[in-house]
Amino acid sequence: MKERRLENEGKAYNVHYASGKQLHDLIVKTLDQHNGLEGFRNLNKGQLSTKLALFYGDIDYLHPSREGNSRTLRTFTRMLCKEIGYELDWSTSNIDAKMRNTLYVARDREVICRDVLGVDLETASKKSPNEVKDLVYVGSKKSKTLKSIIHASLRKLSGRRLDSTVNH
Repeated sequence: MKERRLENEGKAYNVHYASGKQLHDLIVKTLDQHNGLEGFRNLNKGQLSTKLALFYGDIDYLHPSREGNSRTLRTFTRMLCKEIGYELDWSTSNIDAKMRNTLYVARDREVICRDVLGVDLETASKKSPNEVKDLVYVGSKKSKTLKSIIHASLRKLSGRRLDSTVNH
């Protein structure tokens, strides 16, 4: 669990991640469900935005490392996009505190939905009032979605990959 405090705001909420049990198996299963790199090829920008948001949310919920998950996941998805002919420019969501907060909320909403909606009814009914309040706050309809942030940050690369240019 992480308590998220948004920058320059007094608001805080909790984000609950998956249990560490069988984490390796869950990550392998998630990668398999998305069909690896091939599952992201030949998609248009809209389809890719949808699939990347789902993938990002799945891996973020699993939270495989104690530290550096966000940086690692942004780097991984940026490199994945580059391999399939897109640039994913996360810097567009990191310009100032307001933009960073927007990304935090969008990512956290994906994780909280997996946590709250991904359990059986009996377990969900035992959630504390604070956790339900957190879901309501983070799930605000005014908040941007991870899909819309990714869509705004994606652009198709021209015919060659960025790293194939060599200066002589």
